[in-house]
Formats: sequence, structure tokens, C-alpha cells
Amino acid sequence: MNMYEDYAKYILDNNSLLSKLQSNVPSVYVLIEDVIQVLDFIVGEFRKNSKIDADLQSFFTAGYNYLTSVINEIKIMYVDYFKSNIETFTKYSPLIVYFFYIDDLKGHLDASEKLSNDNRKLIDEIQLEIEHTLVKCEEIDQTRIQHYENVIEQLDSDKSYHPIYTIFAMVREELHLY
Repeated sequence: MNMYEDYAKYILDNNSLLSKLQSNVPSVYVLIEDVIQVLDFIVGEFRKNSKIDADLQSFFTAGYNYLTSVINEIKIMYVDYFKSNIETFTKYSPLIVYFFYIDDLKGHLDASEKLSNDNRKLIDEIQLEIEHTLVKCEEIDQTRIQHYENVIEQLDSDKSYHPIYTIFAMVREELHLY
């Protein structure tokens, strides 16, 4: 099985969860929507025996890696933390979005060699705090949300960070997939 067929099977295997997210939790689904659209386009081109250029191959690899990571983490949250209760998952969706956003920011800072040990520790603490809140289904503290916003602003003071999902939104636009 090649990577394009593997992706198609992965999407099919996770179709139920993806449909629930799309219908009930658009704030979380937006993290993967454009990635799925771009990857679906690339798979379609492959199935038409079209040449997949190096840029599209790179987007496919990066997108598929991102997608499997996010979906696997969402499954853990949905099934283990929230006992497959979509209403509870929806209630915690703002924290879920922050969890993925901060994780992606951490990856960006690390790749661009801007992640100091102090900032890594700060991000790790935030991720553990969010995860603790999700696991225990504790009330969402709005002052903590503001703290996360402030940390994100501080860590991306030069505004160079673009989350993976926004990069794929731009790719989707370039490919005229709207």
C-alpha cells in the first residue's frame, strides 16, 4: 500500500469521528479541515495518474503527519477523557484548540531554533495544565485562557508563526479548492 492509499484508508477508518467533529465541534474541525481538503486533492491527482510534484509531495507528507497526530490525540481526548460524549468534548473545545495551537507553536519555535529551555518548560507546563483540566473535566478558568493568550503573544512576538492549519488554508486557496 502506498502513502496515498494509506491516507485514504485512514480517513475512511476515522470517518465517524471526523463527521462528529465537523457537525458538532467546528472549532476543532477547523484544525484539520483544510489539511484534509488538500490531501484529498493530492490523492485524487494520484488516482488520475497525474504527476505529483515535489511541493505537493512535501505538503502531503507534512499534512498526513500532522493529521494523524492531531486525530490520534483527539481520539484519546474524546474516548478516554470524555467517554465518547460529544457534548463534553464540545464544552472543552476551546482548551483543545489551545492544546494543539501551543503544540504546533512549540514545533515551529523548535524548528526555527527559537525555543529556549525556559520557553520549552513554559509550554510543557501549559500543555500539562490543559491536559490535566481535560482529563479531570475541571471547569475552564478564563484567567488561564488569558494567560495562554499572553504566553502565545510573548513567544511569537515577531509574528512569524503560522499554524499548520492556516498554511494548509493558503495552499487550499492556491489550489482553488473552495
